[in-house]
Amino acid sequence: MEHRARNLISSGGIPVHSSLPATLRVGTMTRTRSRTLVLWSLLAIAFGLAWSASRAFAATLYVDQNGVGGSPDDSRSYTIAQNPSTPVATIERGIALAQSGDVVMVRRATFSRTRPLGLGKANITVKAAPGELVVLDFSGATSGNGVNFGADGVTLEGFEIRNAPEEGVSTWSTNNSVVRGNHIHHCGLVLVNGKYQNGVTGYGTYVTIEQNVIHDTGSHNIYVYGDHITIRNNVVYKTIAPADRGSYVIQVGTPGANCTNITIAHNVLAESINRSAIVFYATNATVSNVAIVNNVMAKNANNPVYVYDDVGTTYSGIQIKNNVFSGNG
Repeated sequence: MEHRARNLISSGGIPVHSSLPATLRVGTMTRTRSRTLVLWSLLAIAFGLAWSASRAFAATLYVDQNGVGGSPDDSRSYTIAQNPSTPVATIERGIALAQSGDVVMVRRATFSRTRPLGLGKANITVKAAPGELVVLDFSGATSGNGVNFGADGVTLEGFEIRNAPEEGVSTWSTNNSVVRGNHIHHCGLVLVNGKYQNGVTGYGTYVTIEQNVIHDTGSHNIYVYGDHITIRNNVVYKTIAPADRGSYVIQVGTPGANCTNITIAHNVLAESINRSAIVFYATNATVSNVAIVNNVMAKNANNPVYVYDDVGTTYSGIQIKNNVFSGNG
């Protein structure tokens, strides 16, 4: 089916309510007893404040499959797992123990996986230890994504994610999701249900994809739709396009789903093997308030930005400015 295109290049804590006890008017009460009551009241207030403060600070839970800092054991408790010398063994156990606001810190290892890693606990960060290589390798899987977001407020940071048969990372229908500082590659290269898939699919509200390196994917490197999606400071390149499937570096939109408040800024977007760096495609939907600014788009097979002008698509507030184009078709 042919599409008409427009080229836009030219254009927890618990509140503690504390106060000193009211003056006690008891005729038979001695001064000593009154002072004792005041003292116990103050101690109770202090204990409550200390307990509240203990949850105001996020805990770090350690996952150490290889025993870099200590022998791992998945039977350990929440408190014990906060010591790097007494870690748990699996990422799943770290997530299960985590409470809202906590960090699950994963030490140096290669995790050979045959099924997706599910991030189903709200308001946590799952993070590779700084300066350490943590690999999620899905080469043993025959289908399925690499990492699936299943709760709001989740951050995934610092991993190498490779060889996922379908999507490398999916934020499917979540809010306040962050994919940061990961190396995602050779994902979506297995034909599953007649389709090849993407490096990162960002679908939801307030989704941020930043500081990643994403390359060698079967369909699009990044595929987003929803509201308040930010793609910034990434290096994204090389779509492989098995069976000559149309493969863009970034696709904005999908049929029947509105895309609003999308920012694509300060990225390198290169080497779409058979299409453009960025495509808009949203039949029977609205695409509005999109800013494509300060990117480098280089060595893509077609025009840097391509817009499908399909039936039922409404565009408004699209800005394309201050980008650098080099060596595109």
